[in-house]
Amino acid sequence: MAAVVEKLTADNMAEFLPASGAYSSIELVIGRILRSLCELSYEMRVSEAGELTTYHKKLLMGIRSAHV
Repeated sequence: MAAVVEKLTADNMAEFLPASGAYSSIELVIGRILRSLCELSYEMRVSEAGELTTYHKKLLMGIRSAHV
């Protein structure tokens, strides 16, 4: 007996996923929520804040002392 495989589209995928209207068809196909560029850059800034802040302060002090 041959199995019939139906091609998944945004229309028929709605049957399988509750509240699928909250996601784009690309998000449904790849199976994860896409993030905006602002969200990605914010996460990078937060995860590197400690080291980056120290480096930035030292860099500014060096620039100020070089221009005096």
